[in-house]
Amino acid sequence: MYMCILCYVYLSIATPGRLDMPELTSVTDSSVKVSYKTPENIDNSKRIEYMVNYRKGGDNEWQSTLVTSRMSQIVTGLDKNSLYEVTVAARYKGGYWGKESHPIAIRTLKSAIGECCLVYALLKL
Repeated sequence: MYMCILCYVYLSIATPGRLDMPELTSVTDSSVKVSYKTPENIDNSKRIEYMVNYRKGGDNEWQSTLVTSRMSQIVTGLDKNSLYEVTVAARYKGGYWGKESHPIAIRTLKSAIGECCLVYALLKL
């Protein structure tokens, strides 16, 4: 079996490193906001883009958000009181995606009424 070493080296260098797990910033009954930090192994001369991937507990298929250069994203259209797995991946603009972060588990709220309490609790931290 032959392998193109030059191709392997290029692909290894051309992707940002794996991101740390995303952090939950806020949660409602139908959305979550996650933030993340720039990966450590990057080429600072290139623009980095991010994509959040998520799936409902028990589902096999992942959904993705729009690609953005922002350091946080809001995932909308989620079911109430449901468990989701969330990861984030980075790439250099127009390049190949690096390894996804390890997933975090997030549960949406039972109702929108509880949102004010959670936001207050986050502000107290």
